[in-house]
Amino acid sequence: MKRVFFSVFALALLLFGLPSAFAQQTCADSMSGGDGVYQVCEGAILKHEPTGLTITVKSVRQDQVHLFLSGATESNFLLHPASPRRVYAGKLNRVTFTFQSFEPGSVAKLFIESTPNNFYHCGDLYGSDGYFELCREDSVEHQPTGVTVQLTGLNQYYADFKLSGATVTSARVYRNRYRAIESNQGNTLLLSFDRASRVKAFVQLSTEESATDCHSDLGEDGVYTLCRQQTVEHSPSLVSATVMEVNHDYLHLQLTNADKTQVRVYLAKSTAVKSVNGSRVNFTYLRNRPEEGAELLIESVTYPKNQGQRHVYVHRCESEGDDLIVQYRASGEPVLLTSGMDGDRMFQFTCISNRGYEVEWETPSDLPSSELEAF
Repeated sequence: MKRVFFSVFALALLLFGLPSAFAQQTCADSMSGGDGVYQVCEGAILKHEPTGLTITVKSVRQDQVHLFLSGATESNFLLHPASPRRVYAGKLNRVTFTFQSFEPGSVAKLFIESTPNNFYHCGDLYGSDGYFELCREDSVEHQPTGVTVQLTGLNQYYADFKLSGATVTSARVYRNRYRAIESNQGNTLLLSFDRASRVKAFVQLSTEESATDCHSDLGEDGVYTLCRQQTVEHSPSLVSATVMEVNHDYLHLQLTNADKTQVRVYLAKSTAVKSVNGSRVNFTYLRNRPEEGAELLIESVTYPKNQGQRHVYVHRCESEGDDLIVQYRASGEPVLLTSGMDGDRMFQFTCISNRGYEVEWETPSDLPSSELEAF
């Protein structure tokens, strides 16, 4: 009877194999295919054909699977049981991974599903000045300059571009700032981006010469529209200002006939200088648009003898209500500057940047002028 039972059991093994509780799953070293369920082991490589995504299995454990992804928005990727995760691959396909189960023999069952993301309209483009929506690896040919710009990398702080038709082959552009790119034709492309998602950037291209309102000028107090390397001469003070750099945060000006040769004027802030004829000139950066140029307000400043103003540069300046917290040196202690009356003078403190502040004061008209000049 025992011999008959053993023979029947052996025959069952030959025909049907081990029951699932005893069987050891197997998986291939490399495989390819579309959406579906895959059995993967450590070291296996899977090519997901719909998106071009390459998946390398780094390790398989009962509580997690470690994947390395090539061609996706993330590279090192951890999956936990019954916790789907999504990445973007190819032309913005959404790919969802699910660790379904852990099988004997350190085998993981993965479910992979891809969905085209129709919200993003990607693809190579061409055109003149304007906004372009670029996804990773997309390119746009800027016809006025002949420069082709390809988006190769992107995060919330900056975008990386590959360039052709320009004097440089790559450029990193920080968010809300401009990068001037010299083309092989001799004109200049202004490149910027101001909005981004994980996979897409809103890129602005403009020809520097196309800003028709930009021009060098000579005149009185007023608003001037300037582009890079253009100059305005303020006739009342004899001060000339040449724009050396333009971005969303500040203007870099090179000055002549003033007590300073270089100044930065921050957006919506003012900077004052003293001219060679003794007058004072105030520069205010109003706004900047690539197609129009930077708007700079220049005005003469005259203070009665009982008033004054000064800019002070420090290591750190922070606003605290109407007061300031200032650190003059990196190793120094913070100091509280309080606006209001101090003795016979009324002081007003304002941070003009995180590295400097402006102090304005007013003194009763009957205070001797020697004391005013001593400040």
